[in-house]
Order: sequence, then structure tokens, then C-alpha cells
Amino acid sequence: MASETKESENIIQRVATSKLVQEAKPTQAFFQKFSNDWSFIFAGSLAYSFLTALFPILIALIAILGFVLGGQKTSQEFILSQIQHAIPSFAIQGSQHDLFLSISKQLSASAGILAIVSVLLAIFGGSRLFVAIENCLERNMQKQQELASKALHRDKARKQATSSKEPTRLSTIIEVVTGSALALVIELVRLRQRRK
Repeated sequence: MASETKESENIIQRVATSKLVQEAKPTQAFFQKFSNDWSFIFAGSLAYSFLTALFPILIALIAILGFVLGGQKTSQEFILSQIQHAIPSFAIQGSQHDLFLSISKQLSASAGILAIVSVLLAIFGGSRLFVAIENCLERNMQKQQELASKALHRDKARKQATSSKEPTRLSTIIEVVTGSALALVIELVRLRQRRK
């Protein structure tokens, strides 16, 4: 009796394990595909390219600020008053005011050079970003074409083998029925043992 219960427990354990394995297969397939598609490599490439394309935009904004300030006292005072109005605790007094004025003069003097540098960097960074996007999409299209051709070959092979595989479908049904019947018998044996 003890050997029968161990054997029945082993069979139930195998059935449970196979269900777990079957339920985990889609998740495993997802992570395998995610890894095979170089997703992390492409994400890193796009992030780097985006940052190199973003840097010239920031330089251009600084250059535009230099053009706006342009050494005009009224625009500088207006910007200072707007900052102080927006942030009341931010008070510019004395030497800080002089520092702001000297920074704005230096910025307006170098605004033209900053604009030229930002345009050149934008051309380089922007082109690299588009090249990275193109490479990612191209690789993705190659993978899709590979998967489509594999699926096409698999479907052709299945159609050719369908006529010879009809008996195996019957054997699969028989295996399922016998496995279910075996699990039922094991459960009945357990119930009988509990009653005793």
C-alpha cells in the first residue's frame, strides 16, 4: 500500500510539474524573444543618441537667451524682475546683481559662437539619432522577415505531414484519456485509504 501511495504521489507530482512548465512557457518565450531582439542594446543606443541630439538644443537655448539679453539693460532688468516675481525668496542684491549683469554681457557676446556650435552639433547629433532609429527598425524588420519565413516553412512542412500524422492525433487523445483515467484511479485509491 505504501508503495502505491508513493507511486501515486509521484504521478500527481509529475502532472502538477508539467502544468507549471506549460504555464511558464509563454513567459519564457517572451523573455527569450526580448533577449534575442537585442532590446537592451537598442534601448541604450537610442538613449545615447537622444542625449547627444538633446545637448545641441540646450546650447541653442543658451544662445537664444544670449541674443535676447543682447546687452540691453531693460531686458536684463525685466528678466531679473520676472525671476524675483516668480520666486519671491530669490532676491538678487548688490554683488549678485553685478554678477548677473556680467554673466549676461558675456553670454550676449558669445551668443553668435554658441549658435554656430549648436547648429553644427545638432546636425551631427540629429543625424546620429536618425541613424540609430533606422538601425533599430532595420534590425526589427530583419527579425520579422526571418520569423515570417520560418513560419511559412513550418506551415508547408505541417501541410505535407498532415496526411501522415492523423494516427498521432488519435494517439494524443488516447494519452490524454489514459492520463486522466489514471489520475482518477489514484484519487479514488486515496479516498478509499482515507475512509479506512
